[in-house]
Amino acid sequence: MSIFRSSHTYLSPLASLPPLQLHLRRDLAESSVSRVLPTAVQNLRQVRAELSEGLRQVSGAKLSEAQATFRTVLEALLFVAVSSDEEAKEVSVLLSCVPFFWHIDLSQWRGTVTTTREYLLGVSIELERRRAAQETPDDVRRSLELAAYFTHCQLQPPHLQIALRSAIQVFTKAGNAGTAAKFARKLLDLNPDPKIVSMVR
Repeated sequence: MSIFRSSHTYLSPLASLPPLQLHLRRDLAESSVSRVLPTAVQNLRQVRAELSEGLRQVSGAKLSEAQATFRTVLEALLFVAVSSDEEAKEVSVLLSCVPFFWHIDLSQWRGTVTTTREYLLGVSIELERRRAAQETPDDVRRSLELAAYFTHCQLQPPHLQIALRSAIQVFTKAGNAGTAAKFARKLLDLNPDPKIVSMVR
């Protein structure tokens, strides 16, 4: 709705008449009716900046805010339009890319969608685990299940380390040392900070 409202303007010619609804155009110099395009409210540069903000929120353990940010990014991507044939060709070539956020090019739409989807899924799983642990502390099985699911999301190594450390703590607390050791091995494979290595060992 906000994008729809942002693509229109209203002009009141007379106080006694309802306002006229005018469609904003992307290029004011274009006068041919067949070539006029509506204004583009969203672009990939803005979406990429918002995705970066969501990743910072995950690093800062602000999971509720990150969840809202990732959902906003996915919704915004529905309204991003390419502006040239070259961009459209680049998008079709790069559809199979799944880069990390700092490698995302303006044309790598699919990578942005994949990264955002994985983070939204992971953050939602962790928030649900925390809620379940608080509301039903006796349901250890559900807590273990959600902690394990979180480690399977395609996150960047620093954020995957957070997920693995959380899973190690949850499984150790539940007395499941075997599975905790498997998560510990995965964490050590990511070459974490030496303090984390000594703690995990």
